[in-house]
Amino acid sequence: MITVPKEKPVLADLNSFYIDINKLIDYCQEEFISGAVHFKSFVAEGILFFYKEGVVNGVFHDSNTDLSGKAAIDSLVKAGGNFRFTINVYKIDLEWFFFWSNIHTAKALYKDLNSVFTDLEALLNKINVEGNTGYVEIIFNNSEDNGLIFLKNGAIVGSFYSSGKGNGNWSEENTAIIIRTIKEVGGIFNVYKISPDDDNNREVSKEKSLTALNILPVLEQLLTKFEEIVYLDKKQKNKFYILLKNKFREHAEEYPFLDPFAAEFDYNEGKIIFTGQASNEEIAKGVMKCVKELTNELGVLPELTKKLEPWYRKFSVEIEAYGLIF
Repeated sequence: MITVPKEKPVLADLNSFYIDINKLIDYCQEEFISGAVHFKSFVAEGILFFYKEGVVNGVFHDSNTDLSGKAAIDSLVKAGGNFRFTINVYKIDLEWFFFWSNIHTAKALYKDLNSVFTDLEALLNKINVEGNTGYVEIIFNNSEDNGLIFLKNGAIVGSFYSSGKGNGNWSEENTAIIIRTIKEVGGIFNVYKISPDDDNNREVSKEKSLTALNILPVLEQLLTKFEEIVYLDKKQKNKFYILLKNKFREHAEEYPFLDPFAAEFDYNEGKIIFTGQASNEEIAKGVMKCVKELTNELGVLPELTKKLEPWYRKFSVEIEAYGLIF
């Protein structure tokens, strides 16, 4: 059995006999950035997980075959017309992509735990202590409602709650709703541990993620566009670097890599040179905070927003991942 996202598909009930699978994947990467393509027929089933940079994982089952990773991807692309699959496409937000693209590796830790004997909050605390990455499936009594609670290294990172009609949503607040509902109506818990796929597939996913989410080219183009806007202001046209370095200095205590005297982060003539140890996330937060403040102080937000339209399209994955929104 293949686990698929619980939301309504963004594309539904497509017939693989009439579809070029490669073109469908290309379209989905452009339109949805990250997600899953689910294939199902009477004799076979599979799922591909796509990302802006490519297809990073897959699973394929039929009566004679049980494949994952690249072998599954190749089989599904080639077998599309032969099996007459019904295809559904699901958009998966970037923050949940790791879980879904590795969910087929999940191993059951506990099955069919009844809420009469097992307290859900105590169970979640136990998983937290054990530090497991995975999810808890919740099936409510006498109801189509269902829930999933995802955990990373034992910590709850988000929950899905659905009425059973595909109209659910993901949020951290859903955990409280699930706990309250299970106390009211009761239900069953299944606990699964997720481990990334074999070494080869793990390296493929890691390489693509690092390549796709390299923050420096994103910030280079952001600062370049910002510099171009400032240059159009006759009063400020020759002061951009001074203004930027002064703003970096203001926030150097919070983001030490921005300290001009440390010289770990330098922007000049459209290029960033970074020699420090700060993470992509820290770099993105620090630089974005400075750009936002400076944009507001100079009163150029409308002009910059318009000029950044191609930047938003080109780096949509990175912008969403690091919250680079004005």
